[in-house]
Amino acid sequence: MCYLRVFVLSVMGIFGALSFDVGFENSYAAGIGKAISFDGSNTLETQWSATSNSSFTFECWVFPTSSGTPCYLIYAGDTTSGFGFAVETNGLPKTYATINVGGQTEPVTGNSTRLPLRTWTHLAIVKDSNLWLFYRNGMLVGRRHYLPDSISSNLFIGHNFVGLLSEIKIWSRPLSDSEIRTQIYSEVPPPRPNLEGYWCTTIDSTQSYSQLPNHGNGLPSLTCINSSGRINIVGADLPLVALERPIIRLTDFPAHQQFFSRDASGFSTVLVRGTLETPGFDSIVFETWRNDTLMRSLALAPALVGGIAPFSFSSPIHAELSQYTVRLLVKKEDLVLPVAEGADLVSGDAYFINGQSNAHSSVFGYTWRNPFARSFGIQTPNWNLEPYDPADTSWGLANADGWGEWFSGPYFTGAWGLRIQEHIVETYGIPVCIINGAAGGTDIMAHYRNDSDKYDLTTVYGRALYRLKQSSLLTHLRAIFWYQGEYDFGLGYYGRFLKLYHQWNEDIPYADTAVAKRTLYIFQVRPGCTGGDAGVREAQRLLPDSIDATTLIATSAIYGFWGCHYGWNGYFEIGDRTSAVVSRDYYGCSDSVLLDPPNVAAVRYGDSLHRTLRVTFRQPDPGLRVTQDSIYEGRYRRIEDAFLLDGETGRVDSVRATNGELLLFLHGPGQSHTLTYVPDRYYPNDTIVFEGPWIVNGRGIGALTFDSIPIGDYVPDTESAGTAPGGGENFQCQLRFLLGRPTLLIHSVHALSASLLIVDEIGRTISSIPLAIVVGDSGIPLDLDPLPAGPLFVRVGGAGQTITFRFVNP
Repeated sequence: MCYLRVFVLSVMGIFGALSFDVGFENSYAAGIGKAISFDGSNTLETQWSATSNSSFTFECWVFPTSSGTPCYLIYAGDTTSGFGFAVETNGLPKTYATINVGGQTEPVTGNSTRLPLRTWTHLAIVKDSNLWLFYRNGMLVGRRHYLPDSISSNLFIGHNFVGLLSEIKIWSRPLSDSEIRTQIYSEVPPPRPNLEGYWCTTIDSTQSYSQLPNHGNGLPSLTCINSSGRINIVGADLPLVALERPIIRLTDFPAHQQFFSRDASGFSTVLVRGTLETPGFDSIVFETWRNDTLMRSLALAPALVGGIAPFSFSSPIHAELSQYTVRLLVKKEDLVLPVAEGADLVSGDAYFINGQSNAHSSVFGYTWRNPFARSFGIQTPNWNLEPYDPADTSWGLANADGWGEWFSGPYFTGAWGLRIQEHIVETYGIPVCIINGAAGGTDIMAHYRNDSDKYDLTTVYGRALYRLKQSSLLTHLRAIFWYQGEYDFGLGYYGRFLKLYHQWNEDIPYADTAVAKRTLYIFQVRPGCTGGDAGVREAQRLLPDSIDATTLIATSAIYGFWGCHYGWNGYFEIGDRTSAVVSRDYYGCSDSVLLDPPNVAAVRYGDSLHRTLRVTFRQPDPGLRVTQDSIYEGRYRRIEDAFLLDGETGRVDSVRATNGELLLFLHGPGQSHTLTYVPDRYYPNDTIVFEGPWIVNGRGIGALTFDSIPIGDYVPDTESAGTAPGGGENFQCQLRFLLGRPTLLIHSVHALSASLLIVDEIGRTISSIPLAIVVGDSGIPLDLDPLPAGPLFVRVGGAGQTITFRFVNP
């Protein structure tokens, strides 16, 4: 098979009422039915007169016999700057090809259509001024506004192509939908106005190119290149039918490449309904094909009442890596005439991404495509902030490689969105659709609904809601992903989000509760851009406490961050982490331990003298740890830089993760009231956006940042208090850097024997020193000279307790 794609179009699908209310003309007998054979070396060329603003139509029947090599069916100009039908793999499986229109990296329409091998398929391109329309077997595949810089005077036919072409037509005007559908299965008897080139081949035999007549109105004579001036005319068995087409009105019919949401049994139902309004036909036939194999064929004898014969069919399609096609035909005696086709339909799970630029950034070179990863409509230019063309309602293969803009384009799901699709399709064999409605550079209020017109296409909300409705997936979204906040400030974000959430509840209801739950995934943003301060992040951290079925995803401790956006590795990491959570929630993945980020439960003083803070988390995780101190942007960065007491930095000496908790050792006794993890934007006394070190769980998932958590008073831990007088701890210890040397400061209420161990990262003991701890305060400086460079651990143990510190020996 080949995969078929168009290069200079936008997209427009067929939804709701679809009326083919046209007066169809008679078709003509197919004659002997022949075609031009191309072997990859012979090419036909003719001169063609057109301008950038010209309107025209290309049509042909194509029968490919091989795939994998880029080729050009009807193409104006060269392969780098021209446009027309082209067949190429373009990253899709070898059994598929694409048809592109235009000399761009990607088709302007963005979508593809499958071109089966050794099967006749009719293709048409219509250019109406700057609007391009793409058809397969008479059904609209895509549309888009695009005006090329110039149009070449050379027209190539069959360049590098291996297969057959027939009924090649070049019109100097745009054909209407009904005209294309009318004449697909018939010859066009010449002469016809505006038909400049017509090579029907039905009366032509094996001859030289100069003897291949143009049955149109006079494009210059063809030349033949790369083939010794010869072409072959062979038998074609074209599917042309000498049958008058009826008037058909379709009220329900699937669009090309439409995606359907699966039900609890793993199936979707495709409906085809309408009326036949022309008498004389024996039956209406409905076919369902799976991967180009006929599965079932149903026939209905039309009974016209008042000149109208209603019909209704349905077909189940399975949620699997298969593509289904439904066809409607009419039969009269021995003649069967196709009427409509919905090709390459799939069933699976649908999701919705919303937010601002980090929700829909692309990655140049991320060219993964798959027939079972779909999207619908377009992200408009200017970061999806331009008004929406309501005719842009087609389906296509999801993409995120930034061929148009970083943040826009047809069927654009964003880098981490496409990564999720890739994971689901390739791991679970379930087709997946993502519709991305994010808009860059927006605060949350820019995402609010226009209450007087919720489908207002000039608003971010209206554009997204319109696409969801037109896709017929509005009530079937398994989850909503919300990544936004980089342009917002303060805890007031909490109330602002709740307003948007209530609007979603009203306008995006969920009909599949018996199939699967719906989840709201909220990404806690990180320092960077111009907003997203600690107050916003704190609001996001608290949202699941008041919104059911909400899951938080942390963006901390994801590397590849550029201060506002991410590099490819950062977006891939977001996609992989999110995929793991979605796999747990929807696909029964057993690898589900520690997928949620650590979320602070409480902060309190760890001793009666207020020299330590104890931070506990909602999720028990003995693997909680601190990432390495490092050099970043020319300065040494420590985890202590991440903590603020009462909004001030520089008051934490060291941080230790132990038994799933954090212990913060302070400069000295204090009366601070709040603790914040991660500053608003920059490192202390710097203009560099904060980028770690981080607190992470045993899986490497970053802890959620928190802002101004109240500090509780010290509460003795009766299980580990020992026998010290008054029930207090045996001794307290902290590691401070005094005069450039790490120094242990110990406070003890009684004398005791202890030991001091220095251990490297893999647990080897570097030094062991006995200690005699005295009553009161004492200080023990550490000699760094004999110690190896790099991260080291200092352990002080005695009287049944052990305290460990981590530091980096420069």
